[in-house]
Amino acid sequence: MTWIDVVKPVKSDIEAIKRLHKFHPIILDELLEPSARSRVEPHDTYLFLVYHLPMFEHELRTSRRGEVDFLITRDTVITVHYEPLSPLEQFRAQLEGDETLRRRVLHDTSTLAYRLIQDIINFSLRQMRHIEDNIEYVSARIFDGREEEMLRKISYIKRDILDYSIISEPQGITLDSLLEVGENFWGKWSRIYFMDLIGDYTKMIQRLRNSKEVIESLEMTN
Repeated sequence: MTWIDVVKPVKSDIEAIKRLHKFHPIILDELLEPSARSRVEPHDTYLFLVYHLPMFEHELRTSRRGEVDFLITRDTVITVHYEPLSPLEQFRAQLEGDETLRRRVLHDTSTLAYRLIQDIINFSLRQMRHIEDNIEYVSARIFDGREEEMLRKISYIKRDILDYSIISEPQGITLDSLLEVGENFWGKWSRIYFMDLIGDYTKMIQRLRNSKEVIESLEMTN
């Protein structure tokens, strides 16, 4: 099977994808620009998946939305994204240097799709680290008589949690849909893969909600 990764797609890329399979023209047009919502669309011979992930923007001091689009057939996974994404770059580097890994994940499109989404979720978990670090900073200094500084810091953290949540929460619905659609597309044996992804996603959301509760308590204390 084949994995094709397209970064910053242009019309010639879409024309090349069009020659590979009979994808719907509306989907091909949509690949040229980021999508407004994440979703899973089953078709007779392929799946179309739009997945969003939070990416921390240092200048804005908050998270913004990244996107990976998947076109998945029986023997090909096409990923399309609109900027370089470290989880995909790192996974590609691992594949290039590890023959055993290539044999393990490149024998079936469900296995590859699972591994790619798993790495994206793990990246999202790492992106949450700056939220937790900032909360630790506030917690350690909240009684130092710097209430105005703490108020400003708390406000930035609350905004970051909100933006992270707006991006991440809808992906739970997407993963639930992928569980159902994937079972129909690949068979019941694939269910365990996508149940595992839902478990990883749930851990991420629980950590996010814990951070929200802690910063709200610190705000009250301040």
